[in-house]
Amino acid sequence: MNSISLEAMGGPFVGVNFSVPILPHDAIPRTQNRTRLPGMDTSPQLAVVVNPVHALSSPAVRATREVVAELGWPAPLVLSTTPDSPGAEQAREALAAGATRVVVVGGDGTVRQVADALAGTECVLGIVPTGTANLAARNLGLAQLTRKGLRHAVTAAVTTAGDHIDVGRATWRGTEGLQRGTFLVTAGMGHDAAIIQDVESADKERHGWRAYVRPALARAADPGWPVTVDGEEGEPWSVLVTNSGAIPWGLGVSSARMDDGLLQVVVVDPDPLVEWLTVALAGVLPQVPRLPGIRRHSTATATLRPDSPAPAHLDGDPLGEVWELTCSVEPAALWVARPHPARDSSPALDPHVLTSATPAGVVAVIRSLREGGITPAEREAVTSALLALQGEHFQEVKYLLNSGGDGHDLEHFVYDVLDAGQRRRVLDHIAAQAVPHDELRVLSDIDDTFKANLHDRRYDRGTVYPGVVELLVALDRSDAAGDASRPGDLTFVTARPAGPRDLLERYSAKGFTGLGLPAHTILTGTVRGLVDRGRMRDGKVRNMRRDAALFPECRQVFLGDSGQADAEVALEVRRRWPDHLTAAFIHCVTEVDEATRERWRAAGVHPVDDWAQAARVAGQLGLIDTAAVQRVEAAVAAGVPALADTDGTRPVPAR
Repeated sequence: MNSISLEAMGGPFVGVNFSVPILPHDAIPRTQNRTRLPGMDTSPQLAVVVNPVHALSSPAVRATREVVAELGWPAPLVLSTTPDSPGAEQAREALAAGATRVVVVGGDGTVRQVADALAGTECVLGIVPTGTANLAARNLGLAQLTRKGLRHAVTAAVTTAGDHIDVGRATWRGTEGLQRGTFLVTAGMGHDAAIIQDVESADKERHGWRAYVRPALARAADPGWPVTVDGEEGEPWSVLVTNSGAIPWGLGVSSARMDDGLLQVVVVDPDPLVEWLTVALAGVLPQVPRLPGIRRHSTATATLRPDSPAPAHLDGDPLGEVWELTCSVEPAALWVARPHPARDSSPALDPHVLTSATPAGVVAVIRSLREGGITPAEREAVTSALLALQGEHFQEVKYLLNSGGDGHDLEHFVYDVLDAGQRRRVLDHIAAQAVPHDELRVLSDIDDTFKANLHDRRYDRGTVYPGVVELLVALDRSDAAGDASRPGDLTFVTARPAGPRDLLERYSAKGFTGLGLPAHTILTGTVRGLVDRGRMRDGKVRNMRRDAALFPECRQVFLGDSGQADAEVALEVRRRWPDHLTAAFIHCVTEVDEATRERWRAAGVHPVDDWAQAARVAGQLGLIDTAAVQRVEAAVAAGVPALADTDGTRPVPAR
């Protein structure tokens, strides 16, 4: 029984002392990508409360269903709001159905209604903002997620861990008597509430928060309302009681935070001709308690009493005219999924996602986080997610992550996306979780190995060599693990650079479409490697060592050609790590004398003139079975009419 010592390999394995026997395939259990693994937590129950009037409502619900299906969870309960039932009733119905997370698809009004029902429970509130101002989402740090796309925002709402935030509670006396409600951002009285009442729903849907600009300018010079604020009389233009302070344009009406256990009262009372400029300046100086025309103070409770009924609102929902408005804060009352918790700047995936999702679901979450450019905090979140996975669950995630294509494979993620510290942690975890066995990683060059391109003039440029697809499929499916459905075992190693945004990598990948190849990835080179043979060789050796670091449980087989540096690459890797590179096959597209061929064979690097010859050698080495050898031979015979060469000993392809 063979064994692999990773410490002896050097390179990415320096400092990793890990030596175990190669196990037979029946010692390594396999799961399908959609299978939940033993010991995984019960799936979370998700509900969606959607305001159907917004244009993005239907696409957001559809995306939520897709994300939940990818995670392998039960289909979400979807509940729509109505004008007479704007969200709280639906949230209570979701709680009664056992929901552990309620995702709101809507604006501030819907979010406020659902928050009112969820406050004081352990149910997590996720938000997909589709409203006008979306102030709650803005203050929770969700604005950047929406800029990355709807799918990104939905994934965050479904998978981000809950964080406690404060809830504002309001009691008011109006035309319908004493009433109570909840707010997350602000309660207001005065002209700001009147402006909200003035804007038609159609204008909000058409123009977003800009619909408020014209009514605000029209009221800027209007006198204020006589009102007493916590016993202090005045005639302010508007009074705001804030639980958080961010508003559009990147301004902050106050320095209130959703997790400080306090409210902040903002009294806006400018001289119309002079002090509106300082009010605007206060938006970029939210920590300054007093400027001309505006003053702010923090408190746990606030009471507003106008001399006559005045318009009021909670988070942009008009309350009509009220005689009194009392606000208080309930600290840490609500669990909310937000990507930037106040305690630090890092997003956190809900641990239940990792323990309850299928491997395909975990990979879908990781890929979604990378859409639109991954942030440093998101990189750390994904690193932590991978480190939390163990055993077969981790292996399934690793192989699925490697099959993404378009630059989303495991090598690109570990070596190009993660920083050095994160990379070291992930590689150490890969080594610790590896259970080496007799599975093959098939690495193949492209030019003059898979397709005629540079040196081989026997075929039209771009011709796929007969038998090469059949050989790659046979090698990919012949591993001792016997899992032909698991993606990621075939990797093309090329000198071609990836190019900007992986364009050349994607261009190369398109050339493989429709050929019947198994799932595969591409490891690319550099522009300088195209013209410098030494750099080309070093780049391919580096890529093979990276592959070994990512898949230490596997052995490698390499297919290359004699036209570039592939033979040197194979000889170097075989010399330094013979236990890992089981065999190499070099397609002779240039003249290679017999002495050189014998030297290569002695080192475990096999020169071949066509892929049928390679298949026969692979069969002799026990890498593929007799039936696979015959399939490759038949493909070569059908695709290349053979002619005897000058000495009559070796067939050569027809030109």
